[in-house]
Amino acid sequence: MDSSKSDLDGLDGSPGDLPQDGRGKNMEDFRAGFVALVGDTNAGKSTLLNSLVGERIAITAAKPQTTRRRIQGIRTSDRAQFVFVDTPGFFKGHTRSELNRTLLREAYDAMSSVDSLVLVVDASRAAKDRGRFEALKRVFEERGMQPSLVVLNKVDLLVKEALLPQIAEVDRVFGGDSGSLPVIPISAKTGDGVKLLLEEIERLLPVSPPLFADDALTDQSEREIAEERIREQAIKFLQQELPYQIAVAVEQWKETERGLEISAAIYVARDNHKPMVIGKGGAMIKKIGTAARLELERFFGTHINLQLFVSVKKDWPQSRAGLHRVGIK
Repeated sequence: MDSSKSDLDGLDGSPGDLPQDGRGKNMEDFRAGFVALVGDTNAGKSTLLNSLVGERIAITAAKPQTTRRRIQGIRTSDRAQFVFVDTPGFFKGHTRSELNRTLLREAYDAMSSVDSLVLVVDASRAAKDRGRFEALKRVFEERGMQPSLVVLNKVDLLVKEALLPQIAEVDRVFGGDSGSLPVIPISAKTGDGVKLLLEEIERLLPVSPPLFADDALTDQSEREIAEERIREQAIKFLQQELPYQIAVAVEQWKETERGLEISAAIYVARDNHKPMVIGKGGAMIKKIGTAARLELERFFGTHINLQLFVSVKKDWPQSRAGLHRVGIK
């Protein structure tokens, strides 16, 4: 895969004009650091990570709890190296399952181990739930933290008149003795505002030599990328509660002269979920497998022979042992 390729190149307001190969660095002024993207579920953090990096590193879906682990996406310019950390979202409601508790721990742990915190808010939802800014502030206060800046995402879904009141609300809730926080309205989907956001984040990074090679894009292994792409397609085609009860693990990975042979298990939590994933006459699992194979071939740039099977791991989201059985640490 060509690490210099950017899906944002040529888009208005995109960071595509920033050099990607790291040549011509002035190491005395070079900046590098870890930047966590945090916020509610479905705020668009994964889409934003992909937009900032210029490559589809994280999977996305219009369903909560899609992100289950910290994923690092890396972008290197001639002035800075950004290590963006996508995190599971904060969510309302109960945390009775071990999976939910693990996702929250993962997000909170990420908040305490980075150089900067970028709070990503779905502006279209916040316009209808102004009290959410107060709730988000409490999440930070409980950990003795403060976001470095606030991103109002999905402004393409918002009428312009509704934007200024949200900026004022962010200033009221998160401002104070330390002064106002930068507030950047963007659309991660269209790329609007992303270049300005990169410029703001660059100012937050500490002076440091690069932390990764110039051509690095992510810390994910190839197996993890494959597992996430397969799970993304399962989420896409399966409905209602079932996507939250699904995990994917690569069981076999073999490089051949033709490309890659991958065998992966789709784990479900109940016996009656298995026929849903397989579908009548195997139609559903074939649909998931075909879509996942095309995604993997695009990403890895080689022929993929993908074999999927479904296995029941009873009530795996409910216990730590269950999470380990399906490969979630």
